[in-house]
Amino acid sequence: IISFFPFLAILRKYNLTNFLSDCVAGLTVGIMHIPQGMAYGMLANIDPVYGLYSSFFPVIIYFFFGTSRHISIG
Repeated sequence: IISFFPFLAILRKYNLTNFLSDCVAGLTVGIMHIPQGMAYGMLANIDPVYGLYSSFFPVIIYFFFGTSRHISIG
């Protein structure tokens, strides 16, 4: 199961003292992805909300199946 869901191995070794720093970093990256996703939607000549979907859901999927702890798809 750990080879299929790499986030389990990462969570087992996670140090809780980094939680606040990781939350701030996640919020910073998330705030950066909002205008970027909206701009992608506008460039494709569709509603900006569809660009938000394309910047949110791939990151969630990559969290479960990706092998990197550093996730910023853009």
